[in-house]
Amino acid sequence: MNPELLTILDSALRFSLWVFLGATLLFLVISRSRLLRHAVRTEGSSRVRKFNPAYDQSRVVFRASAGSLSLAVLVLIVYVFGPLPGLNNLVNNSSWQLTPLRVTAISWDRIYEGFNLEGEVWNQTRENLEGVNAVVSVVGSYDELLDSVVVAVAPDPLGAGESGIFKVSYRKNSPFIKGYRLGFTGMDGNPLEHTIGFDESGR
Repeated sequence: MNPELLTILDSALRFSLWVFLGATLLFLVISRSRLLRHAVRTEGSSRVRKFNPAYDQSRVVFRASAGSLSLAVLVLIVYVFGPLPGLNNLVNNSSWQLTPLRVTAISWDRIYEGFNLEGEVWNQTRENLEGVNAVVSVVGSYDELLDSVVVAVAPDPLGAGESGIFKVSYRKNSPFIKGYRLGFTGMDGNPLEHTIGFDESGR
């Protein structure tokens, strides 16, 4: 379970707990008030059940707890799955989903003519990914984009739970190169999200 999903569930549980505590207190106050009024009305009457403090107070606590628990569960479900605008949950935010690719190794060699770059990337999904390309953006001295190199990730397709490698050998603009940025695209040319390292802290 990734940290984004844990954050959503933690927020939902904490909010539901506060709802449960607040609703329980409110229900207890309302029920207690109604119970006392009922006790006054039935005092001295032989036709209505006499007020039993122990029994009636236990019933009040049980009803208040049951009602508060039902409300808290409803709030939890709405918080996690409700398509409410502005709410960070499993419907409105896709950040909880597992990132498709993870870069676990990368090495580079800066040479006079340019640089060589080699990396390893893992497919974290349960499906094969076809046509995965690594996109290396060459950055200049003033953070401007000098060039962009697209290389295929081998093997193709990249199997579920398997790793692939990519290699770049760049021989242009050598005096002006400051660094590079790494990205990935799928078979349709759309970007594929990736994370770096062995856990989500490296994103």
